[in-house]
Amino acid sequence: CTLEETCNKSLYKNMAIQKIMGIDFGTKRVGVALSDAEAHIAFPYSVIKNSPTLAEDISKIAHDDKVEKIIMGESKDFNMIDNPLMEKINILKEELCGLGFEVVLHNEFLTSHQVSSETFGANRKEKNRKPEKKDEMLDAKSATILLQSYLDKKSI
Repeated sequence: CTLEETCNKSLYKNMAIQKIMGIDFGTKRVGVALSDAEAHIAFPYSVIKNSPTLAEDISKIAHDDKVEKIIMGESKDFNMIDNPLMEKINILKEELCGLGFEVVLHNEFLTSHQVSSETFGANRKEKNRKPEKKDEMLDAKSATILLQSYLDKKSI
């Protein structure tokens, strides 16, 4: 598939399973979320290390959980222009397409900020109080928000 189009090679296209995976890409960690079997609700799944075997690691999770489609965050700045991370996201997208997955880019604008605010904001009573230790599943929660946003738009 090309960068401008969605890959349309679902491995499970003829099966009743409609699970979808959400990916929140980061240079150190990658958040993974999965939908329910009907692709209505997203759940945090895991955070995996970004490594040279990232595409294979994601592929293993997708195969094990019978994922039909992968949604990746489209990383843009405040002017809605691709930020430097987008180049690496496109490379991973192509690798996953090459492994036979349907991959869709979906706007992830401020998902990590939204999760961070929800996680740390509720615990801040004083203006200058430092946040608690970073939640180990923060990146998976970001992937969940991204995936749920996609699922909600898909059902409209």
